[in-house]
Amino acid sequence: MKKRIYYYDNLKGLLMLVVIFYHIFGAFSSYYGYDKSLSKICGFFMMPLFIYVTGIFARLSRREPKERFWYMIKVFLVVQVITTLYYYFILKSLSADAILYPRYTLWYLLTCGYLYLSEYIFPKFNYKNIFIVSLILMLVSGFIPFITDFLSISRTINLFPFFVLGYFHEEFKINDFVQKYKYLFSFVAIGIIVWFLFNQSFFSFSDTYLKNTYYESITVFDGFIKRICLLPIFFIVSSFVLSIIPKNKNFLESIGNKTLYFYLSHGIIIQTIRVEKLYVNNPFVQIVLTLIVCLIVGTIIFEFSKFIKYVKKNKFLDN
Repeated sequence: MKKRIYYYDNLKGLLMLVVIFYHIFGAFSSYYGYDKSLSKICGFFMMPLFIYVTGIFARLSRREPKERFWYMIKVFLVVQVITTLYYYFILKSLSADAILYPRYTLWYLLTCGYLYLSEYIFPKFNYKNIFIVSLILMLVSGFIPFITDFLSISRTINLFPFFVLGYFHEEFKINDFVQKYKYLFSFVAIGIIVWFLFNQSFFSFSDTYLKNTYYESITVFDGFIKRICLLPIFFIVSSFVLSIIPKNKNFLESIGNKTLYFYLSHGIIIQTIRVEKLYVNNPFVQIVLTLIVCLIVGTIIFEFSKFIKYVKKNKFLDN
């Protein structure tokens, strides 16, 4: 059991590092003048696997889905207000009405909350049918103009299949399947990456974000076909990543335990550096330094949160 938990914590840790790197690499590209297109490769597995592992831990949680939903909503509202005010008054990079749209990475909190509520329908249907319906919803949603990024509705629908796979990973025997065909997934995934290196313009960043309708593509048909193409790419590259995650306890596990704190804090750090132009001369050094700062700040917030919980638990504040 411990190895399995370490495995998923390691997965969360790796994904968190990829998410931070992805956002750093993209945010600093205009200043240093490098092409950020290569980072689209991260989009082939990053958020699908993040939602997948969210589904796994949702299944393991002892808390009711509605409790987890309200917790995510409360965290979202607090962090959304704080970051929006910070961006507006300090960085002066947003308009006042921007508070209506999730800031930077905060869409994930809303999406998690919605997905937790979907757990109430799971016992009513066969898990295979739920997965099939989730795939249909993902493909059909792009044709519906009002399913947009407002309150993270589009991303929730489009990432729903990966939550279902995570939630029912034991029923689908995902781990056995990934290990059985790991060499095949490795070979095909490397082939996909090599192909992409020579066709980087085929997918736009918005295609991998899964937040836009097909009407925002060159043509509706183009958007539809690209999403169909992305589905097997998501599954194959994600399976490859799952096959190489270590099962023993290591440094990734310690990062995985603090995922939420890194996720909530890294965006505001990166945007502060970008807006205030707090750069060094070397882009590689800049990326590494920013990554280190994000990890340090996230860890400090995590430890401070633990301290507050400890104080409340022991009621020191009442003495």
